[in-house]
Amino acid sequence: MKTLKIVLGVFLILTLLFLGSLILIFNYFNSVGNYSNRGNGSGVFIELVLFEGIFLICLIGSISISSIVLLPKSSNIIRFIVATSLSVLTAYFVLALTFLPYIRFW
Repeated sequence: MKTLKIVLGVFLILTLLFLGSLILIFNYFNSVGNYSNRGNGSGVFIELVLFEGIFLICLIGSISISSIVLLPKSSNIIRFIVATSLSVLTAYFVLALTFLPYIRFW
């Protein structure tokens, strides 16, 4: 259990690190814009996709590990349901608020 808490701490630090990078790149992408002549919007878009993917992987990993740490006496099915539902909800909200509006998904 001690090792899981250390791994959870590492995942949470990586999640916050990539969240900060994602916010910075997202703000730069907002200022440059998709169809602007001022900069390389496609390069920033690729960086946005890359950092958002890494952020989501770290976020889902930390949610999965925290479901094990916070629910130690629950069955594996309950942990799986909690981790899956929280991961899907957070991934949906992160994508809906950052990435999907700029590819005109809505």
